Amino acid sequence: MDTLRILDLHRRGIAEPSEYGDWAEELLSGGHDGEAIVKLVGLKFAGTQDLDWHEPGRLFKAACREAGISNDIDAEIETCFERTIVDAYRQGRISAATLVFDCSALQRRLDLTRVYLRILEDDPDGTNHSGYHSDDLAGADLESRLVHELESHGIVREPGV
Repeated sequence: MDTLRILDLHRRGIAEPSEYGDWAEELLSGGHDGEAIVKLVGLKFAGTQDLDWHEPGRLFKAACREAGISNDIDAEIETCFERTIVDAYRQGRISAATLVFDCSALQRRLDLTRVYLRILEDDPDGTNHSGYHSDDLAGADLESRLVHELESHGIVREPGV
């Protein structure tokens, strides 16, 4: 579980103890160490029936401090999420449409094209037009516009991506 995913789950209040544990395990394998990180890894293997439901969140906050992500993740969750999702876009791990859709604060602040997700049934010919859309574009045309808008704000993909 990467940091982008756990930040998104945590900010929406839907992270499971095992997901915190998966994330902490990746931190350990990436060279981060700390008491809270190790305890979070333990959540993967411990039964949750006797677990104080606040404990995973408390450990997550401490692990964020130990990993240098944030000293106060609750106060900085949106900033950390935005920084992490922009990094994922720059590295080519997510599309421009995903970035703009998932980070509505960035979309509003930079006045980017409004993006929404449409989930549609298949057409009679078997095609499907589900996915990211704006009021007038979809698919590669929408992606191209968003890449251009992001570049105009200095959010540029790394060379070779």
